[in-house]
Amino acid sequence: MALFFHSDEVDQLIPFKEAVEITENALRDLVSPQGVNAPRKRLNLHREIGEGKFDTVLNIYAGGSATYGAVGAQVALHRKAISGNTQTRPPFNPDQTELALIYDSDTGSLLGVMAHRPGTSPVLPT
Repeated sequence: MALFFHSDEVDQLIPFKEAVEITENALRDLVSPQGVNAPRKRLNLHREIGEGKFDTVLNIYAGGSATYGAVGAQVALHRKAISGNTQTRPPFNPDQTELALIYDSDTGSLLGVMAHRPGTSPVLPT
């Protein structure tokens, strides 16, 4: 059964120190066949709506680690307002949600879905 959670709940699921250790180990896998990391994909959609001209950009980040038996992707949508030759961020949308999907690399089973709403997360510990 897949785990569905919000990014704010990560601290209750795994200690910060352990999360950093896992991340470092997975990044070390990238220099061997044990790790995979795809270049970021950006899909640009140019729109002109009542508010004005916008670029809506769907960002997709993907990677995996055979050591941890997991592969996944994060999907995030960003909007930029266009005025002449200048791009700016439009007003913050509280409903904007990013998703991370994590799969078991051996069985293909969905392990987890993490939702994240930019602007709602607490400050990370230092």
